[in-house]
Amino acid sequence: DSSGGLIPTPAEPGVARIDFATDDQGLHQGDIGQFGYTDDLTPTLGGVQEVYTAGLEITIYCNTKAIGTAIVGNDGHWSFTPDVPFEPNHEYIFNTVVADSATGNFLISLPYTLYTTEHNGDLPASVTLDNVIDSIPGHNGVTGLLHHGDVTNDNAPELSGRANAGARVNIYDNGELVGHTTANGQGVWSYTPAALSDGVHYLSASVFTSAGESHRSASFGITVDTHTETPVITEVYDNAGTHTGPVALGGKTDDSQPLVSGTAEAGSVVTVKVYSTLYNKTWTLGSAVADEHGHWSYQLHDKQSITNKLGDWTFTAQSVDVAGNQSSVSSGYIVEAVASNADENALPAITGITDDVGLHQGTIVDGGKTDDKKPGLHGTGEPYSTVVITMYGPVTHKTHNIATVEVGRDGTWSYQFTGGQKLQKGDNVFHITSQDADGHTVSGHSYTVDLVGSNQDVDRPDAPTINTYHDNAGSASGDFKSGTTTDDSTPTLTGH
Repeated sequence: DSSGGLIPTPAEPGVARIDFATDDQGLHQGDIGQFGYTDDLTPTLGGVQEVYTAGLEITIYCNTKAIGTAIVGNDGHWSFTPDVPFEPNHEYIFNTVVADSATGNFLISLPYTLYTTEHNGDLPASVTLDNVIDSIPGHNGVTGLLHHGDVTNDNAPELSGRANAGARVNIYDNGELVGHTTANGQGVWSYTPAALSDGVHYLSASVFTSAGESHRSASFGITVDTHTETPVITEVYDNAGTHTGPVALGGKTDDSQPLVSGTAEAGSVVTVKVYSTLYNKTWTLGSAVADEHGHWSYQLHDKQSITNKLGDWTFTAQSVDVAGNQSSVSSGYIVEAVASNADENALPAITGITDDVGLHQGTIVDGGKTDDKKPGLHGTGEPYSTVVITMYGPVTHKTHNIATVEVGRDGTWSYQFTGGQKLQKGDNVFHITSQDADGHTVSGHSYTVDLVGSNQDVDRPDAPTINTYHDNAGSASGDFKSGTTTDDSTPTLTGH
C-alpha cells in the first residue's frame, strides 16, 4: 500500500486457517469461538493443518495490520499469543497470511472474529440458542435436531432457545443482525430465518432491553448445502486378457467385471447402475463413497458380469451427498463386451512428465510432486495417431484441453506447456486419448502430479544428532554425555 505495508491477495481461503481462540482470564475461560466474547486481551489463536509444511512461517493480521508471526510445528499445529494487549469493548478480525514461494502471492485465510470486553464482561448472556431443527427430509429422510458443525439441506431451519420472559431476542448470522423475535411468558423463543445461502453459518442470539443489548449467545455453526454435483464416470478399467487398461468410451472390453471409477461431491454416496441393450434391463450394482478429493470407484464382483451376453453395456452413476441432496443421473459410459482377447487396440500412454525448475529436476513419477508449473509431457501411442491431452485442475475443478499432438513414426510423442498454460496447486490429473487412421478411439491411464511450493518437491534429510563426546585429556577420560564438563580442548564428537 502507500505506506509500504503488504496487501494480502485472497487466493486460497484456509491455507493456514484459524481453528480456535482461547481465553485464560477471568471467571469464564476456555474456547472463545467464532464471533465470541472474551475478557482476555491477549487471547491465544491457533490451528491445525491437515496438509502442512513444518517450519512454515505464518503472519497473523488483526484488523488488516500485521501483529506477529507463528511457525507450523512438526505435527501441523501452530499458535500465537499477541505481545500487546487489545483494548476492551472492540471488534477484532484476524487473518493468517502465508507467502507462496512459487508465485510470490500472499495467501490469506478466512476471517476469525472476536469481541473484547471489560474484566468478566464475557460471562454467558441471559439468552441461549439451544436448538436448530432441520425439517426437510432430503433423499435420506433425516430430519430433527442438528448438532454444532452439522451439514443440512434445510436452508431455513427453526432456531429456538431461552431468554428473559417477554424479552426481544435478536438473531445474528455470521455476526450480522438478520431478524428478531420475542420470548414467551415462559422465556421460550423460536425463530425461522429467511433462506440462508449455501455455505457456513454461525448463528447466535442476544437480548435487547431498555438497558441495552446483551452479549450474544455462543455461536451454533451449521453448513447449509442444498445442491449436489452430478457424478461423472471417468474410467472403466479392463483387467482381463492380454489387453488391459482403461476402456475408451464406446470401446471394447473382455473383462466381465471391470472397475468403474469417477468423480462426485466429496463424502457423497455414489450408486452405480448398468443397462444392457440386449436384455433391455437396468441393474443396480452397488455403491461407493467419494473420498475427500471427490474420487470414487466400484469393482464388479461375485456374480456380476457384463460378458454373459456380448454387446453394449451402459454404466451410470447417481449420488446422495451428506446433506441428503440427490443428484441427477450421470451421462452414460458405454462399453462393448467382446470375446476374450477380442479387444486389442494400441493404447496411448503418458510415460513421464519432466520438471526442469528448482533444486529437484527430472522425471516426475505418477503421483509425485513438482514445483514446475510448466512441465514437459512425454509418451507413446500408435504411430501417426492423434493424441488428445486433457488435465483436471484441482483449483478450478474442471477438465481443461491441453494439447492435440501427433504420434511419431517411432511411436513416441512429447508436449511442453506453453503460453498461459500452467499446473494448479494440488493434484493435477492428466488423461490421454487417441484416434488412429481407422477411426478407433482409445484411452490411456491417467497420470497425476502434485504442484507444490518452490523446492517443496525435495525430500529433506533427517537432522544430525550428537550423542556423546570423548575426553582424552587428564585423569578422567572416556565417553561423556551432554551437560558434563571436560578439560579436553579438542574432544572427539560422535553421533548419527
